[in-house]
Amino acid sequence: MRSIRAFTLVEMLAVVSIMLILLGVSYGILTSLAQQTGPDAMLVTVQAAVHNARDYAAGRGVPARIEFRFTDPSSGSSDQMPSSTMRLQYWSDEFRGWTDVPGREPIALPQGMYVCKGFPNALPPLPGSVPDDPTKLTDEQVQTWQAYEQDVLDAVRDYALKSEGSPDLDDEHDQFYIVYGPEGYPLTPQDATRLAALNLQSGELVGATGNAGLTLVRVSGSRVSAYAFYLWNQNAGTRLIFE
Repeated sequence: MRSIRAFTLVEMLAVVSIMLILLGVSYGILTSLAQQTGPDAMLVTVQAAVHNARDYAAGRGVPARIEFRFTDPSSGSSDQMPSSTMRLQYWSDEFRGWTDVPGREPIALPQGMYVCKGFPNALPPLPGSVPDDPTKLTDEQVQTWQAYEQDVLDAVRDYALKSEGSPDLDDEHDQFYIVYGPEGYPLTPQDATRLAALNLQSGELVGATGNAGLTLVRVSGSRVSAYAFYLWNQNAGTRLIFE
């Protein structure tokens, strides 16, 4: 009668060890990729959050907002960097205040990724026309465009961070909002009466300084390593019409 061969304890331990090694390597790769995710990729997440606030306001007939807040890691670990968190909230007449939408967890951006209110007031002018064929640029033109890119990064850094050499976000970007009224249209700093009724101040809104938009930055150490601009259309909204 043929005997049935089973795995030995040594063979099983070897397989488990290999699986643990592969798991550790893959986790490290995924973590590295997540931390390297650029602001361009995060634009989709931010836009979806803003649209959720608009749709919630129009669909439920209540004011809704996206809160952008700077958050520090609760663990206090030195190898963790802070980031921005987006939170969907609605106005409750019952509690006369803002409350989180049930079932909607706050969205935390990857470590070192921030959402800033508005845009830098002044960006360096383009050094010339954008070339149709980048492969035909001369060495001098390449150096000029590289210098321009660094100038833009410096301007964004000065706008986003407290000071040169500081890794801390400027206080202006610590906490602000995009708010939609029950009609699904955004409230602006000019809606002073409605804002006061919702316990908001005009300076807390995106667009309060005239540049309605967001700047997403990735901070590495004390410098801005990548950025993206999101132009927010204050006139966009959702309105349901029944005939």
